[in-house]
Amino acid sequence: MELKFNDDNTPNAGKFITSLRKVGYDNYSALMDIVDNSVDAGAGTVEISVYHRNKEVEFLIVDDGSGMESETLNQALRLGSDTEKMSGSLGKFGMGLSTASLSLCRRTAVYSKPENENQWHVGVIDTDEIVAKNRFVRAFGLVDSREVAGVLKEGNIALKLAHGTVVHLSLCDQVQNSNTTVFATILKGRLGQTYRQFIENGLKLVVNGSAVVAEDPLFRKTKGTEMWIDDWFDIETPGGKEKVILRVALIPDFGAAGNKGYGINIPNQGVYVLRNNREIAAGWWPFSERKHGDFNRFRAEIIFSTDLDDVMGVNFSKRGIEPTQSAVDQIKRVLEPQLTGVRQRAKKAQQATGEDIKVSHTEAEKQISGKAALLAKPTSTKIKGDEKESKEKSKHPDVDKKPKEPRHPGTPGPICRFEHRHMTAAGVLFEPYQEGRVTVIAWNVDHPFYERFLSDYAGERAIISAVDFLIYSFAVAELREASDEDKLQLLINLRSVLSSNLRILLS
Repeated sequence: MELKFNDDNTPNAGKFITSLRKVGYDNYSALMDIVDNSVDAGAGTVEISVYHRNKEVEFLIVDDGSGMESETLNQALRLGSDTEKMSGSLGKFGMGLSTASLSLCRRTAVYSKPENENQWHVGVIDTDEIVAKNRFVRAFGLVDSREVAGVLKEGNIALKLAHGTVVHLSLCDQVQNSNTTVFATILKGRLGQTYRQFIENGLKLVVNGSAVVAEDPLFRKTKGTEMWIDDWFDIETPGGKEKVILRVALIPDFGAAGNKGYGINIPNQGVYVLRNNREIAAGWWPFSERKHGDFNRFRAEIIFSTDLDDVMGVNFSKRGIEPTQSAVDQIKRVLEPQLTGVRQRAKKAQQATGEDIKVSHTEAEKQISGKAALLAKPTSTKIKGDEKESKEKSKHPDVDKKPKEPRHPGTPGPICRFEHRHMTAAGVLFEPYQEGRVTVIAWNVDHPFYERFLSDYAGERAIISAVDFLIYSFAVAELREASDEDKLQLLINLRSVLSSNLRILLS
């Protein structure tokens, strides 16, 4: 039997539109997807207003771009618009305006005036109307310029428009923060980082009357930043080679307070991914080795065109990437040697000398390793190059390395090692990380607790071991949550507070 695909299969409009409102965006990424349309329209200025009207949050996104003619606006309001996009455009999927606005509000009104016309066009999508009629309906027509002026005045927009587009989002029932001042502040930061390349090239972004400043996570213009790479490399794709711009930076150490203020921490280390110069992923981590404090100053940036969308796994919301394994492997081959260099720099800068090491942790290491079968441990991850690093260490033993004790064949090796680092008196008490199956705890020899307690009781093995057991247990708890960013950050904050309070109490 030959089947013919002639039967209508139109989705239930009311249920579909309600479900679609929960897909793909947070509030800020939704607004930025609308800003993408303004950038694509050649806008010199994009002004955003976040304000209360009738006790509800509303948004205006206004640009002085080329505007849209009737048919273009008609298509822009459709789900899956077939409006043609150039390869260099930020939009591509024909979903941005509709789905982004739906994720925030139930009513979207778009006013637009093209450069070659004297009349404003308007299109309105109202989900309540779609649900009530159970059909994909919209309002469409011409509107008087005085009505547009009234909308701009309501949102306190200063931009004067000879042409351009106004997007008005109302009935906003999915706003994550109704405090418009806080919302606007967060939005400015997100815009400044996401569109930094465009701002540096002249685009003016304004939020609630305040200009957005470009925020560069690589700190390229900051004194002390070391640019290790500013070049490009090829990624092999099924269709041939595509060029990817690559930048690698070792950013400055601003001290404990400065690093906290600048966000120099575990969540922000890593690779910043830009598509057509617009950031779509921050702190991406493609490496086999987990994120660790040694890499806090490591920042990389890769920039590619829409020709790599499929290979890099870009979706319509432009939030994050899911590259093919081949692409990940090619990126890792370029970046992993740089990551190794960052770690070696960190170790060289922090490693304590022999005269600074006054405390032995050998007893604790033996007891912890002896009870390995009973202890909760971090999930073991074999780090690429472990064997090589181990051989290198055996050639160049440092003062903190202890001689290996002979063991019978088949006996499990050590699962714990304590090191000593210089991390300043203002630094954390200790830092944990993994080397293969070994949990490494680096004590900060500059911290008052080390100087005032561990050094004073250096000869009391039972006391030192008890403290080591406690710190090891904290370390394991932290390392076990390394794959969950929220839990990991909570435990890192706990370690920071512990270190801070001990510093104050012992100073």
